[in-house]
Amino acid sequence: MGVHRWTRSGEDLALHLMQPRRLHSVVITHSARAEAPGFDARAIHEEVKDWAEVIVVPTGRLTYELRDHLPYGWEVFGTAARVYPTGPGSQGIAPGRPHVVRAGDSIERISNELIDEVLFLPDPRTLVVSASPTPGPGRHAADPVRTVGSPGPASTGTGSHSVLVAGAVAGFRNHGFTAVIALDNGASAQIHSEDIYPHAPLTWMLETGSRLAGALEPGTGRLLIRESLLHPRLLQHYSWNQVIPCLVLEAGPEAAVLVPVPGENITVHRADVSSNDLDDVDSLLAPGQVVAARLVNAGGVRKLVLVDVDDNEPVAMAPALVRGGTPWLVIDRDHVPEPSEPPAAESAAGLPVVPTPERQREALRQALLQIDALKSELKALRQQQAGNAEPELASVLDQLGRYRAEALRLRTLLRNKSEALNQNHRMARRKARTTVEPSASDARDLFTTAEAALRHELYLEWTRRVPANEKAAYPWDPGFIVGPKFAASFYAHGDALRGKTLKALTQLLTGRADRMAAREVHPKRTGPGGDDPQEIRETDGATCWRMSVEIGVAAARRVHYWKLPDGRIELHELVSHDTFDI
Repeated sequence: MGVHRWTRSGEDLALHLMQPRRLHSVVITHSARAEAPGFDARAIHEEVKDWAEVIVVPTGRLTYELRDHLPYGWEVFGTAARVYPTGPGSQGIAPGRPHVVRAGDSIERISNELIDEVLFLPDPRTLVVSASPTPGPGRHAADPVRTVGSPGPASTGTGSHSVLVAGAVAGFRNHGFTAVIALDNGASAQIHSEDIYPHAPLTWMLETGSRLAGALEPGTGRLLIRESLLHPRLLQHYSWNQVIPCLVLEAGPEAAVLVPVPGENITVHRADVSSNDLDDVDSLLAPGQVVAARLVNAGGVRKLVLVDVDDNEPVAMAPALVRGGTPWLVIDRDHVPEPSEPPAAESAAGLPVVPTPERQREALRQALLQIDALKSELKALRQQQAGNAEPELASVLDQLGRYRAEALRLRTLLRNKSEALNQNHRMARRKARTTVEPSASDARDLFTTAEAALRHELYLEWTRRVPANEKAAYPWDPGFIVGPKFAASFYAHGDALRGKTLKALTQLLTGRADRMAAREVHPKRTGPGGDDPQEIRETDGATCWRMSVEIGVAAARRVHYWKLPDGRIELHELVSHDTFDI
């Protein structure tokens, strides 16, 4: 089958992309304007046809339906393409970032990046799919693909043989760092976190019931799932200026190490975390926390900044580390070890108090190990004659109770510490924003017209927001138009809202807003329906658009603006989200 031009509904396409398929999928969207440049779908198909199907969709009603039926952030529209991997499970696998074509971009370069992303994915023929996979576009349901047949030998290269098997996650042990797999042949196996990422529990990556396949190591019961592992790259999954989840790996007074994806350890310093020079970084961050940070390009260096992240800014979804698995990081889902059993009521009197979080974690780990050892000893004693083992049994029970209680105390301390750190971190960000957010309170009085004041503030915002090394790529262009309503609607709002608006407008005027999910840039339509035509100004053919300034708050503000035929932007009005009049 060649390139498929989608004619069914956007909902049908979303369902197709969310289900296991025989091939990965490349969705290419194109503008309805004949003069708009676009991808050569046939050429891309020739490059990836053994790895992925290529589906072409016109931007408009179908792409809006597709967006409405996919998880948040999975949409594609405009002149763009996006890769949707296939794999086990019925919830879909998060796609990579969209490849968007803008004026002046090299379509050949972007097409090559798209092709590279597809060919970097695992061979779809090696992936485990459901017994009745969803037929691809233009196909009829056929016999299921059998990626795991009757277990057969596979050489391990060491003289022994592993066996190819499949199964489902039955549960977790070792405080989430070991997954127990119920194999289809009735046996069981284990997956250990160090085989995927050693610093996070497997409960962050897999769910009970998740289907997996791999090689069973002989004699160890260890299931190796190398073919199902994903190796997300930072700039493949995220884009500059996105707010992303990061794991705190290390923290000290001056700096911390954050991990946005495994293998990318980025050091953040005090100024990146707090505006208060007296704050110690480890008073705001601790190992095991998951925090939100903005990914920025500072002189060609990847950098993470926490201090300017708004509480209501959407956080990008983290990638999965296992095909068909769950996003490995979720904000405020911190790692605090859990005791293996409910604690006993006995006190832990006489055990030492451990003051620091690091030593608390180590003490908890040692206490839990001791509990496991004592349970083994207790089992052995109970198998002996009661008369011979009563003194030892009583001693072991006493020790077990004390260690259980101590484990609970340490766990509670760590959880309280984690919650306090999260709160401190949020307070530090709010305090920093009162310092670094632009304020427009005095600018209006410095100019005779509101438009002149607004242009001045926008220029200053551009100088602050765009790093020096990016100013050539995102230059200041004073050629935008301020419509008759905009300046008055802007200055009718308070300082905080004007500061947020300046930030959004700078992203719009430098061409970044349409790549940022938080801005939700979309056509302003003549009616409430997704298939209603876009608002077009009869006098000059300009098209009307809406952009979000805020998300998730009451009366969240939107910017209405016009795109003129010559490419310039005309700012129309700052309105609440439920205002649609022009």
